Amino acid sequence: MTAQIKFNTVKPYLGIGWESKALGEKGWRFVSDLGFIYCGKGKATLDATGAAGNAALQRDLASERKDLQKQGAAIVVGLGAAYAF
Repeated sequence: MTAQIKFNTVKPYLGIGWESKALGEKGWRFVSDLGFIYCGKGKATLDATGAAGNAALQRDLASERKDLQKQGAAIVVGLGAAYAF
C-alpha cells in the first residue's frame, strides 16, 4: 500500500507569542506561541497492490481518501527555552 498527501505550499498562520526576556539579554529565557494554521484541502492518493481487486478494500480506500481530504487546519502550541551567554 502506498499513500501520499499534498497540501498547499503556502499555509497562512496567525499566532501570538511571549518571551520572558528581551533577545540578547544574558541568562535563561522562556518562549511560548499559540496560533492557528490553515493548510487548505489536501490531495490524497491511496493505492493498494496485490489484493487491489478486492471490492471491500477499494471501498475502504475511497472512504479514507475522502476523510484525508477534509483535513486542513490546526491549532499550534509551541513552548521553548533558551540560554544566552
